[in-house]
Amino acid sequence: MNHNHIIKHHLQKFGCINQLQAMQEYGCLRLSARIYDLRMKGLDILTIREKGKKNYANYHYMGELL
Repeated sequence: MNHNHIIKHHLQKFGCINQLQAMQEYGCLRLSARIYDLRMKGLDILTIREKGKKNYANYHYMGELL
C-alpha cells in the first residue's frame, strides 16, 4: 500500500489526521501532498488550522464527492 491508500484508510476509519500522526504512524513526511492527491481523487477533506506553541493543520474526512 502506498501513502495515499494508507492516509485514505486512516481518514475513513478515524475521521481526521495531522502531520505528527502521519509521520509517527506511517512514516509519511508529506501529508499535505497526500491530502491534495486524495482531494483530486474525489475525497472531501476539510482543513482546520490549529494554533498553539506550534501551528499545524488537522485534516477532517467529510466523505466522497459525487
